[in-house]
Amino acid sequence: MLKNIKISFGCYVKLFYLCKVKYINTKMMEKRGFFVMILLLWVGALQAATWDVRVDNFMPTTYGAGTQNWQICQQENGWIYAANNYGVLQYDGVDWLLFGLRNSTVIRTIALDGLGNIYAGGTNEFGYFRGNDRGGFQYHSLSDSLPETYRMFGEVWTIVNIDEYVYIQTHTCIFVYQRNEQQELSFFRVIEPKMHIYLMQQFNTGLYVATSDGIYILAGTQLNALQGSEQLQGYEIRSLAALDDRNLLIATDFNGIWCYDGASVRRYKTEADAYLRKTQLYTLAVGDKYIAVGTVLNGLLLLDKKGKLIAQLNRKHGLQNNTVLSLLFDKAGNLWLGLDQGIDYLYLNNPVTYLRENDLSYGSGYTSFLQGNTLYLGTNQGLYASTCNLQTMDIGKLEVVDGSLGQVWNLEEINGELFCCHHRGLFLVKNKRLEPIFTEEGFWCVRPWKENYILAGSYRGIYLLTKDKGQKTKDEGQYQVVRRIEGFDDTSLHFEVDEQGGIWIVSHRGLEKLTLNATMESFTAEIVYAAENESDYIELQKIDKRIIITSQHFCRVVSAAGNIETANDFFQTLEGEQHYTRVWKDTDNNIWYQIGNSLKLRRYDMHKRQYVPQSTALLCEPNIFIGGFPNLTLLPNKKAILGGVNGFYLIDTQTLYEQPKHKHDVFIRKVILQNKGEEVIYGESFNTPKRTISLPYDSYLIRIEYGGCTVKNAGAMYATRLLPNEAEFSAYSTKTTCELSNLRDGEYTFEVTMLLPQTNETCTTQFHFAIATPWYRTFWAFVAYALLFVILVIIIVYVVRCLMERDKQRLKQEKDKELEEQANRHKMEVHEQEMKILQLENEKTQSELKRKSQELSNLLLTQVNRNELVSELQGELRKVTDLLQDNNHRAALEKLRQIQAKLGKNKEAEIDWKRFEENFDVVNNRFLQKLAARFPWMTKNERKLCVYIRMGLYTKEIAPLMNLSTRGVEMMRYRVRQKMGLDAQANLKSYFAILAEDNTDLMLLQNFTPNNLSETP
Repeated sequence: MLKNIKISFGCYVKLFYLCKVKYINTKMMEKRGFFVMILLLWVGALQAATWDVRVDNFMPTTYGAGTQNWQICQQENGWIYAANNYGVLQYDGVDWLLFGLRNSTVIRTIALDGLGNIYAGGTNEFGYFRGNDRGGFQYHSLSDSLPETYRMFGEVWTIVNIDEYVYIQTHTCIFVYQRNEQQELSFFRVIEPKMHIYLMQQFNTGLYVATSDGIYILAGTQLNALQGSEQLQGYEIRSLAALDDRNLLIATDFNGIWCYDGASVRRYKTEADAYLRKTQLYTLAVGDKYIAVGTVLNGLLLLDKKGKLIAQLNRKHGLQNNTVLSLLFDKAGNLWLGLDQGIDYLYLNNPVTYLRENDLSYGSGYTSFLQGNTLYLGTNQGLYASTCNLQTMDIGKLEVVDGSLGQVWNLEEINGELFCCHHRGLFLVKNKRLEPIFTEEGFWCVRPWKENYILAGSYRGIYLLTKDKGQKTKDEGQYQVVRRIEGFDDTSLHFEVDEQGGIWIVSHRGLEKLTLNATMESFTAEIVYAAENESDYIELQKIDKRIIITSQHFCRVVSAAGNIETANDFFQTLEGEQHYTRVWKDTDNNIWYQIGNSLKLRRYDMHKRQYVPQSTALLCEPNIFIGGFPNLTLLPNKKAILGGVNGFYLIDTQTLYEQPKHKHDVFIRKVILQNKGEEVIYGESFNTPKRTISLPYDSYLIRIEYGGCTVKNAGAMYATRLLPNEAEFSAYSTKTTCELSNLRDGEYTFEVTMLLPQTNETCTTQFHFAIATPWYRTFWAFVAYALLFVILVIIIVYVVRCLMERDKQRLKQEKDKELEEQANRHKMEVHEQEMKILQLENEKTQSELKRKSQELSNLLLTQVNRNELVSELQGELRKVTDLLQDNNHRAALEKLRQIQAKLGKNKEAEIDWKRFEENFDVVNNRFLQKLAARFPWMTKNERKLCVYIRMGLYTKEIAPLMNLSTRGVEMMRYRVRQKMGLDAQANLKSYFAILAEDNTDLMLLQNFTPNNLSETP
């Protein structure tokens, strides 16, 4: 496929030499016309279109390091390592990682050994990286072990590992280190050839050293000159590479490529020798089929092993930079380029190349067709035409077909004539010209109809076309529109005609079947499947005599008889009932189909007469296919042209069988505890031994990153599962991370399977980890739980007993309380009864006291009345006396009779003093008893005086009661105070009040000294 790219460069080289020779041998003015002619031819040749290999660009911002990449190596597991200005770059197909040296020096060279070590050399520093169990590398310096005199050695340019020796080359010397049985390196010796050393390379069993004096072979510590290499003296040797088992290529910067065949050194002639002398060769690499030459000024050259130029690629072909510092053919046969600015990857063995024309953007590819040796390409800009060699697919300059500017939707060949469906109408394509058929509206597609009729789908219906017979016999006539068929006014983007004449079309209503009437003037429409919503996409394509119908919900086939069938056998040949965007079938019965963002091929085995078990993915990238307009032109030479967003792609399926078999491995790159601040706890490098990782129980969020394919666009897909939680793998996807959360304690196995769709290769890896049992579920925890349970049972029993006892006590207390309350109530009732009784007695007593008081009052009143009576009688007696003195005996006698009558009336009213004292003691708290007990010497009149004083009577009130004068009463009071031992001014009323109290204080009576109290006179 790459031979198609050499057109421009081949013309350039030949014309360059021709111009140079003519210019040297003739005068400039005489040959100026010839030079201009050759220059114009060269410019015309450079404008030819080419099929370029695909290039992936890794910019410095992508891999996160310096611009220059001095050397590229590939580990056995497929990972890529690059010597970068900032350190060692590692690419595992998913992520780039950078590992720097300790002095931050520019790394010029790296080397790998079978132990997984990565040797690196920079300025005054070299050593090796060894993988750790975190997925990273740990650096070990070797230059520290050098003798002090060799520490400032400058730049390290090459490192080679042979058996137990490691050779480190600088411009002035070679350091040799030896590996012991424990695989530890120690300084062995220094080789100083006294000449400028360019590089060294292992070839077969020897170590070849390129110097300014030629090529030498290192034997022990001795450098032996390579026979015939003296002719290379003064040449700067840039690369040594094995062409095969017997020949060693020696590349110089400006003096071409040489070859050592084991006996002599001779020139290795190529078609690019003159070109290399002008562009300065910098590096060279040899693969299985090609020799890659990197230049300083103009990119990359690809040669075959016979020196024939295959291709030249530079920035115009997609490279990031024209200065190539390093090259590597990987295990897949593709090419890595370390550039002065970035890293590029060339898909040399990829079946897909893309169409490029110098300084021309021809737009997005919608349709293509190869008619004879003319290739037509329909784009959104117009229709392009170019000559094309069917065998080599070499194409010339793309030319715009006159009158085709605008959107080209489809190119269809019917009955040997090529129709162009355009936004501006329907055309016939003849000899790179457009002949209009109908230009009143745009057309999508055309389909043949019986009896020399054609159906053309337009923006608003279907037109019926036929071909007139013409006027002459040799004139085949021209196509013309018969009519627009009535009954269907929707856009006719997708429709097919079955073998019975039924027209199956997709409209906004869903899938419809149109039946044309006998006069071919109108349709009868029948909705077969109604669209549920606008996102229901239905695809139609005709294969052999069947119409294939695919959608998101169903897959069906319209048979040759016009009936809808399931046709599971056909879809099982692919991937079951899926939404296939388009299906094609080539002349070898291979089935091509587009599903999602992938174009796949199910190959038919002609010998076994059956399809191979697995499909091959030809393209697995987003943003390539034009949505709603899939197009693929199948060619008879196992090739196809695919239209896409960025133009056209050439697919050569023959290269699928020529690709080298390369076993890929998938790796667990990182295991990260996200709840621990993104802590990386495990990761696999090349030589990381697998082991089981123990995680704490609180590792509730784990992120696992994995990968394995080193080709960015290989479409690697991954499926995962977690044992024992998941029995089946997940569906394949391009995700390279998986998050695990809420895992219980126990042992787990995380499995990831990688699938490469292009080769159907699968590989699986496992990661074993265990989540520790939390402390509260350990054996001792359960013992503690058992003890706590026993203690808890004991406590519960004790508490229950206490509660029962408390309830018993409570019941007893309640009963006692109830009894007490009953007793209290009884007491209260008794008390109430007693109080009632006391109240009644008190009332009785009060009544008695009231009665006694009334009696006392009555007695006193009686006494008063008697005294008054006595006073009255005394007055009457004086009158009687006066009458007797007057000798009025009769009147005196009458008065005596009256006095006698009064005395008779008042006899019963005389007071009973003894009864009075009894009543008085009752009322006055036994006053007289207390008085008699304290003063037994008192006479009856003195007691009466005390009673009257206690009753609160005044002296003038007491006098008549005692038949005494007021002076007599006062004298009696005075004598009583003296007898009682009281002060003359003592208040007898107060004294008697104290004496009448229930609790009489004798001391108070003894010390009774009234203050300024005197008797009321």
